[in-house]
Amino acid sequence: MRCLNTGLRHSAFHMAKTVYNWSKDLIVCTNGKKILTVEQMNMLQRKGIKVYEQKIKSLIGGNGSLEAVIFEDGEEVKRNGGFLTPEWIQATTFGQSLGCKTHELGGIITDQFGRTNIEGIYAAGDTSVIAPSQVIIAAAEGSSAAMGVNTDLSQDDFN
Repeated sequence: MRCLNTGLRHSAFHMAKTVYNWSKDLIVCTNGKKILTVEQMNMLQRKGIKVYEQKIKSLIGGNGSLEAVIFEDGEEVKRNGGFLTPEWIQATTFGQSLGCKTHELGGIITDQFGRTNIEGIYAAGDTSVIAPSQVIIAAAEGSSAAMGVNTDLSQDDFN
């Protein structure tokens, strides 16, 4: 399979490494952004993965199948499959409005028990991790946060 990987920020390099396990005929398109480090570019180049930093003008195909990528500079690259990497960002600024520190994608920063930088405010699941939602992960983080709340309330009784 001749694959295309378009990625944003940190995910492009990770996705390229993952897709390389399925297809060695792989390109990475950053759609006009310089998101890869020199070290990452060199690693991809050593594996024969070409990186296109030009903006994509269009994706050409038919019947639900990709045939080519056309860049704004007119270059065309034949492909018959591709992966688009979504950019995960927090949908709300609720945590920030409470004064919670957030990481660059907007997720609330917590310790292992869901504690934030604001005493009495805990976060878990999608509010703290910006990744594809998984109920099992959110439930586990909620359980950890509950342990943090219980521990803190117990400690308060002895202060």
